[in-house]
Amino acid sequence: MVRFLLGVLFAFGLWWGYERFVETPVDAAGHSLGASAFLGAGNAGGGGTPANPDERAEIQPAKPPEAVASPSVGSTADLAAAERLSGAARDAAVASVVRAVRAAEGIEDALAALGSDNAFLRMREGRQLAIEVAGRIEQLPAWDAVRASTRLMEAAMRGAIGRDHPEAIAAFDELALRHNRLVVATVFHPGDLTGARSYEVQSGDFLIRIAKRLREKLGVRVEAGTLQVVNGIDPRRLREGQVLKCPVDPIRTVVHKESFVVAVYVGDILVRTYWCAHGKQDSPGHRTETPEASFTIGEKIENPDWHYGGQVVPFGHPDNPLGTRFVRFENPAYSGLGIHGTSDPASIGTMASLGCVRLDQPSIEEYFLLVPRGTEVRVVR
Repeated sequence: MVRFLLGVLFAFGLWWGYERFVETPVDAAGHSLGASAFLGAGNAGGGGTPANPDERAEIQPAKPPEAVASPSVGSTADLAAAERLSGAARDAAVASVVRAVRAAEGIEDALAALGSDNAFLRMREGRQLAIEVAGRIEQLPAWDAVRASTRLMEAAMRGAIGRDHPEAIAAFDELALRHNRLVVATVFHPGDLTGARSYEVQSGDFLIRIAKRLREKLGVRVEAGTLQVVNGIDPRRLREGQVLKCPVDPIRTVVHKESFVVAVYVGDILVRTYWCAHGKQDSPGHRTETPEASFTIGEKIENPDWHYGGQVVPFGHPDNPLGTRFVRFENPAYSGLGIHGTSDPASIGTMASLGCVRLDQPSIEEYFLLVPRGTEVRVVR
């Protein structure tokens, strides 16, 4: 019996010592801490991680996405890179660009952070940022604003815009509308002679004669239609003493194939954008793709006949696709190319032509007036 009692006392002592010296740790609230939490109790902050997984998720620092490089804010491909991601990786990349654009102190920094191509048009967050940047640009002095807006529009034209991106198209149209208001207040404002010269209308003058005098006097490429569009006038209502503005910076055209946009510049300032269609991809034995090359504006024809395959399809015939205007592109390496209207406005925004560039009716009629013969056209990707 004595041995039994001694054995019980010995077992009790072992149990009491284990609880005393090797007990499970608890937090300040009396919650039991697991082994991993206990080992981490020496981290900065002095406390262990709660065992509840929801609480643990709230206080742990976010883990960067695996195998995804953090985007360099202000690089040329921030949103383009984010567009290829998904889930948390995409959200993190977009958020970094949003922060950079909104934190930018100046417009140049905001434009750089937004990116140099039009990836922002295909993303909801990017479209919102672009409209915000356009709003900031509108607060600048007029000529600073139109220059900065030109940069924003150039980014919007650089990259793919297809008919399967209606939100991108709508955002582009909104940016173009805002930009055109800046153009009207500067380049197309008759009272602002920055980069321009003035001409006072004489008795008996008409626009064709005035344009000829200005070409001879100033050595600029300008036509009656150019003066009409720049000054926003009806040529039938010229009056003696009226002051007209003549741009002296060269006018040029850039055709962006990926975005289906025709852009017209006066000097370095974008003054017009038009949606277009261009050539189908080449097929065996048929060269139908619009070539990426430089051209000069040549002959300008109203109500054109269509010459194709040795046949002449007269203006107005259902098979004539040229619309009411044709502006020829001149380059010794190519023939038969130009920019013209279309009898199929639904084709705008697609590769539908046999090599020419198509505009809708209002666009081709303005372009026909605005762009003088002898000026440069570049077709780019």
